[in-house]
Amino acid sequence: MELNCASVKCFEIFEKLNDFVRPVGCNILDTGKNGVPNKLTYFSVLILLAYCTVTLTSIYQFRENFILFTNALVTLGFSIQGIVKFYTMFVRRHRLLRAVFKSRDFIVEFEGNKQICELFKKYANFCAMCGTMILGLYSFAMSMLLVATVTISYWTKTKIIPYGIVIPLIDYKSDVGYAINMVYMTFSIVYGVIGLYASDYIYVYVMIMAYGQVETIGILCQDLSTYLEKNKENEIQEIYQLFTKTVTAQQLHTEYMKSLEENFEFNSITVIITSMICMAITIFVLIQEVWINGIMIIIIQLWQIFTICLIGGVYMIKINQVQVQINDTKWYLLSHRMQKMFLNVIHFMQNPIEPSACGIRPLNLETFCQV
Repeated sequence: MELNCASVKCFEIFEKLNDFVRPVGCNILDTGKNGVPNKLTYFSVLILLAYCTVTLTSIYQFRENFILFTNALVTLGFSIQGIVKFYTMFVRRHRLLRAVFKSRDFIVEFEGNKQICELFKKYANFCAMCGTMILGLYSFAMSMLLVATVTISYWTKTKIIPYGIVIPLIDYKSDVGYAINMVYMTFSIVYGVIGLYASDYIYVYVMIMAYGQVETIGILCQDLSTYLEKNKENEIQEIYQLFTKTVTAQQLHTEYMKSLEENFEFNSITVIITSMICMAITIFVLIQEVWINGIMIIIIQLWQIFTICLIGGVYMIKINQVQVQINDTKWYLLSHRMQKMFLNVIHFMQNPIEPSACGIRPLNLETFCQV
């Protein structure tokens, strides 16, 4: 397989993501000695469990201070998201890998077509750009939590924590206790950036590959229509091959989208519900007093909802565009048997597997605006 072919270039995106999360033990692509679970995986689980425990103890500790209590509730939202994201990416890693390999196999099947090959190369470059943007946004927002905390603490001569949790049994108002809490916060924020980035990026990656698959169906339909218009007897074999490829592409894409729904629907509904609650609480706290870190928290939660809704919305736009191409296909020139089979392709485009949050809400821009 050529190094410059589309399937290799697209799969390299996932390999780079796998390398990025190796320090936290979520390198699910690796096997053997470096495979998961490993020591780093168990350490990440320990960090996540500690974060959840500290969140719950902080909610109890600050139960009589309304502002600190609500701040701790916001952190509870991050804890729930962390558990679900870890479950999606690690516990169900075999299903996730199956979806990634299905994506690669789809490209291998059709990259012999130059137009399709160039299409997926374009999407591979777009994926890389999206990854840089997602990592940059989370790194900026999370680092600003620390910068704002340290700056305000210095100017006001008070001991302010980044968000509403503190380690139990330690006086966070003392110099030593405050230093320990800040070190812990810094550590958890670094892990938070990696986790948020990885979970967002893998969803963006698999959905962008779905865009390419939908457009592949459109390209094959256009090629099929071109041959049907010529209607030359010596090209019947070519027509049959193109028809077979079109139907195969539709079937492979259907299985791929079912796999994505099984993998990400629970993560999507969790992100939407917890982010909405966290934003509502944060806005309420901001009304009561100036909470600089609350602005960063709103940005993070809003971005998560925006990402999954935008990606799903663009997918449906692609479906509608390709549906027009399919309707323009001269499929009525096919044999009666082929026409009946081609109706399955038309039926899928009219009734696609729309990305959703457990089937409760479709993931599109309309849902984002309603949120």
